[in-house]
Amino acid sequence: MEGRSEMHNDGTPRLALTEKFIGFIDVLGYSSLTKAAEEGRGLTLDDLEEVLAILGSEKDRETHQKHGPTICPMAPHIRKDMDIELTQAWDSVVVSSEVSPAGIINLISHCFVACITLLTKGAMGRGAQGN
Repeated sequence: MEGRSEMHNDGTPRLALTEKFIGFIDVLGYSSLTKAAEEGRGLTLDDLEEVLAILGSEKDRETHQKHGPTICPMAPHIRKDMDIELTQAWDSVVVSSEVSPAGIINLISHCFVACITLLTKGAMGRGAQGN
């Protein structure tokens, strides 16, 4: 669930929760990949920057805002952007979407494409989806 801030009558913030689908991806062995890059082995530091960009970016979210569902565009959805949010914390990302057919298929697609693309760069991802 994602929090949305509302106010109580006395002006203090109140948290309203929204049910969402959640996806999580973590780059396996990122610290080992970084150490190897610093020692001149394996992927370069520039390659590792590309790996982190694969997890998701503001551009991905903007694409959903502008174009709506890209996978199964006729699938039912609540909001055009499916309330897609990406929160990246170094070598992992949490992706969330509204609870709708379009929301879940686009969330799964994002996670799948990210993990397959990581493999093409010499890195592996692990993750999960849930509600």
